[in-house]
Amino acid sequence: MMAPGAQLVADWRNSQFWSTQRVAPERQFDRWRDFVNEAHMHWDIRRTRFDGFPAFIRQERLDGFRMIHLTSEKGGIVGNRGPREIARDSEAVYSFLYVAAGSVRLDFGRQGIELPAGSGALWDTTRPMRFTIGADLRQITLSVPQDRFRAALGRVDDYLGRR
Repeated sequence: MMAPGAQLVADWRNSQFWSTQRVAPERQFDRWRDFVNEAHMHWDIRRTRFDGFPAFIRQERLDGFRMIHLTSEKGGIVGNRGPREIARDSEAVYSFLYVAAGSVRLDFGRQGIELPAGSGALWDTTRPMRFTIGADLRQITLSVPQDRFRAALGRVDDYLGRR
Protein backbone atom coordinates (compact mmCIF):
# COMPACT_ATOMS: atom_id res chain seq x y z
CA MET A 1 0.00 0.00 0.00
CA MET A 2 1.27 3.47 -0.89
CA ALA A 3 1.81 6.11 1.76
CA PRO A 4 -0.66 9.05 1.75
CA GLY A 5 0.34 11.50 -0.94
CA ALA A 6 2.71 9.03 -2.60
CA GLN A 7 0.41 8.57 -5.59
CA LEU A 8 0.40 12.32 -6.26
CA VAL A 9 4.20 12.37 -6.23
CA ALA A 10 4.34 9.22 -8.38
CA ASP A 11 2.05 10.85 -10.97
CA TRP A 12 4.35 13.82 -11.67
CA ARG A 13 5.87 13.45 -15.11
CA ASN A 14 8.60 15.11 -17.12
CA SER A 15 10.88 15.66 -14.17
CA GLN A 16 13.85 17.71 -15.29
CA PHE A 17 16.96 18.62 -13.35
CA TRP A 18 19.54 21.09 -14.64
CA SER A 19 22.78 21.99 -12.95
CA THR A 20 25.70 24.18 -13.94
CA GLN A 21 28.07 21.83 -12.10
CA ARG A 22 29.33 20.06 -15.23
CA VAL A 23 29.51 23.17 -17.40
CA ALA A 24 32.71 25.14 -17.93
CA PRO A 25 32.71 28.08 -15.45
CA GLU A 26 32.61 30.74 -18.19
CA ARG A 27 29.43 29.13 -19.66
CA GLN A 28 27.57 28.46 -16.41
CA PHE A 29 25.57 31.70 -16.36
CA ASP A 30 24.47 31.27 -19.99
CA ARG A 31 23.34 27.72 -19.27
CA TRP A 32 21.40 28.81 -16.16
CA ARG A 33 19.74 31.55 -18.21
CA ASP A 34 18.68 28.90 -20.75
CA PHE A 35 17.26 26.79 -17.90
CA VAL A 36 15.24 29.73 -16.57
CA ASN A 37 13.72 30.33 -20.01
CA GLU A 38 12.76 26.67 -20.29
CA ALA A 39 11.20 26.42 -16.82
CA HIS A 40 9.78 29.93 -16.21
CA MET A 41 8.61 30.96 -19.68
CA HIS A 42 10.68 33.38 -21.81
CA TRP A 43 12.72 36.19 -20.28
CA ASP A 44 15.24 38.73 -21.50
CA ILE A 45 17.92 38.15 -18.87
CA ARG A 46 20.86 40.53 -19.06
CA ARG A 47 24.14 38.88 -19.92
CA THR A 48 26.31 39.02 -16.83
CA ARG A 49 29.93 37.89 -16.66
CA PHE A 50 30.82 35.54 -13.82
CA ASP A 51 33.91 33.38 -13.35
CA GLY A 52 31.54 30.65 -12.24
CA PHE A 53 27.84 30.40 -11.57
CA PRO A 54 26.86 27.51 -9.26
CA ALA A 55 23.13 26.95 -9.63
CA PHE A 56 20.46 24.37 -10.36
CA ILE A 57 16.85 24.14 -11.41
CA ARG A 58 14.50 21.22 -10.90
CA GLN A 59 11.18 21.21 -12.68
CA GLU A 60 8.24 18.84 -12.36
CA ARG A 61 5.19 18.93 -14.64
CA LEU A 62 1.76 17.37 -14.26
CA ASP A 63 -1.35 18.07 -16.29
CA GLY A 64 -0.40 21.69 -17.10
CA PHE A 65 0.96 22.42 -13.62
CA ARG A 66 4.65 23.14 -12.99
CA MET A 67 6.66 23.03 -9.78
CA ILE A 68 10.09 24.64 -10.08
CA HIS A 69 12.91 24.78 -7.54
CA LEU A 70 15.62 27.25 -8.58
CA THR A 71 18.85 28.39 -6.97
CA SER A 72 21.41 31.07 -7.74
CA GLU A 73 24.42 31.81 -5.60
CA LYS A 74 25.03 35.14 -7.37
CA GLY A 75 22.76 38.17 -7.05
CA GLY A 76 22.07 41.27 -9.10
CA ILE A 77 20.64 39.35 -12.04
CA VAL A 78 17.86 41.18 -13.85
CA GLY A 79 15.23 39.67 -16.12
CA ASN A 80 12.54 41.42 -18.13
CA ARG A 81 9.38 39.92 -19.54
CA GLY A 82 7.88 42.24 -22.11
CA PRO A 83 5.55 41.85 -25.10
CA ARG A 84 8.21 40.08 -27.20
CA GLU A 85 8.91 37.43 -24.54
CA ILE A 86 5.21 36.99 -23.71
CA ALA A 87 4.40 36.40 -27.41
CA ARG A 88 6.93 33.54 -27.54
CA ASP A 89 4.98 31.45 -25.00
CA SER A 90 2.01 29.28 -25.88
CA GLU A 91 0.81 28.90 -22.28
CA ALA A 92 -0.85 31.36 -19.92
CA VAL A 93 -0.26 30.56 -16.26
CA TYR A 94 -0.36 32.18 -12.86
CA SER A 95 2.77 31.53 -10.88
CA PHE A 96 3.15 31.68 -7.13
CA LEU A 97 6.79 32.36 -6.27
CA TYR A 98 7.96 31.51 -2.77
CA VAL A 99 11.40 32.71 -1.63
CA ALA A 100 12.91 30.10 0.69
CA ALA A 101 16.30 31.87 0.98
CA GLY A 102 17.79 35.07 -0.39
CA SER A 103 15.51 37.70 -1.93
CA VAL A 104 13.78 38.76 -5.14
CA ARG A 105 12.39 42.10 -6.27
CA LEU A 106 9.46 42.00 -8.69
CA ASP A 107 8.42 45.08 -10.66
CA PHE A 108 5.08 45.34 -12.42
CA GLY A 109 5.15 48.64 -14.27
CA ARG A 110 5.38 51.36 -11.61
CA GLN A 111 4.60 48.97 -8.76
CA GLY A 112 7.35 46.90 -7.17
CA ILE A 113 7.61 44.52 -4.25
CA GLU A 114 10.52 43.10 -2.30
CA LEU A 115 10.29 39.43 -1.41
CA PRO A 116 12.64 38.46 1.42
CA ALA A 117 13.06 34.86 2.55
CA GLY A 118 9.79 33.42 3.82
CA SER A 119 7.56 35.50 1.54
CA GLY A 120 5.93 35.02 -1.82
CA ALA A 121 3.82 36.61 -4.51
CA LEU A 122 1.50 35.68 -7.35
CA TRP A 123 2.31 36.87 -10.89
CA ASP A 124 0.69 36.55 -14.31
CA THR A 125 2.81 35.28 -17.22
CA THR A 126 0.71 37.26 -19.71
CA ARG A 127 1.69 40.64 -18.20
CA PRO A 128 5.02 42.47 -18.40
CA MET A 129 7.26 42.34 -15.35
CA ARG A 130 10.85 42.48 -14.21
CA PHE A 131 12.80 40.56 -11.57
CA THR A 132 16.04 41.28 -9.74
CA ILE A 133 17.45 38.47 -7.63
CA GLY A 134 19.56 38.73 -4.51
CA ALA A 135 22.50 36.52 -3.60
CA ASP A 136 22.05 32.97 -2.33
CA LEU A 137 18.56 32.66 -3.79
CA ARG A 138 16.47 29.55 -3.36
CA GLN A 139 12.94 29.88 -4.69
CA ILE A 140 10.07 27.54 -5.35
CA THR A 141 7.43 28.37 -7.94
CA LEU A 142 4.08 26.71 -8.55
CA SER A 143 2.58 27.53 -11.95
CA VAL A 144 -1.08 26.79 -12.66
CA PRO A 145 -2.95 27.19 -15.99
CA GLN A 146 -4.94 30.40 -15.79
CA ASP A 147 -8.32 28.87 -16.59
CA ARG A 148 -7.92 26.32 -13.78
CA PHE A 149 -6.72 28.93 -11.31
CA ARG A 150 -9.64 31.24 -12.13
CA ALA A 151 -12.08 28.35 -11.63
CA ALA A 152 -10.70 27.86 -8.11
CA LEU A 153 -10.19 31.54 -7.24
CA GLY A 154 -12.39 33.76 -9.41
CA ARG A 155 -10.90 37.08 -8.28
CA VAL A 156 -7.29 36.09 -8.85
CA ASP A 157 -6.39 39.57 -10.18
CA ASP A 158 -6.97 40.96 -6.67
CA TYR A 159 -3.96 38.95 -5.48
CA LEU A 160 -1.47 39.64 -8.27
CA GLY A 161 1.74 41.43 -7.36
CA ARG A 162 1.06 41.44 -3.61
CA ARG A 163 3.40 40.04 -1.01
